[in-house]
Amino acid sequence: LMVLVRAQIKELGAEIQFMLDFLDTDELSGESRILLTTLQASYYQLQLEVSSRADEVDPLSSPQPH
Repeated sequence: LMVLVRAQIKELGAEIQFMLDFLDTDELSGESRILLTTLQASYYQLQLEVSSRADEVDPLSSPQPH
């Protein structure tokens, strides 16, 4: 996960989809399948974390009732 964050690939989702579109996933086996699955899972986790942080409200920036 940290490697993906540090790589700063701007369109990682599109890159993964490109691979899925042009690879015959039925022919993937062993380590190749594990690597692709791990990449997909890591991207999914990053998307969840980014969306959960976007939903958080910063208590210092929101107006407080008096």
